[in-house]
Amino acid sequence: MQKDVNNGQVIIGVYKNVGGGSGHIVIMMPDKLYEEKESDDKVIELGNDKKLDRPISLECGSADKRIKPSDHSSLAEFKWFKYNP
Repeated sequence: MQKDVNNGQVIIGVYKNVGGGSGHIVIMMPDKLYEEKESDDKVIELGNDKKLDRPISLECGSADKRIKPSDHSSLAEFKWFKYNP
């Protein structure tokens, strides 16, 4: 997914909170726009020594509004939309 965004695709993820309350929208961003911070968690631990780089996204939540590695552990629960300009 990150490679597609870096190559110009627009990718948006939508999460519906089935328990009520707010869901979430993630806009994936090219990694060249990401300014690394030491506190960023850049890797998802999958177990059995397997790791996955977190995709870079524009976060617009109440606490942290910036481009950074996505901090959602439930990315598989998002519905993803791709647009090829």
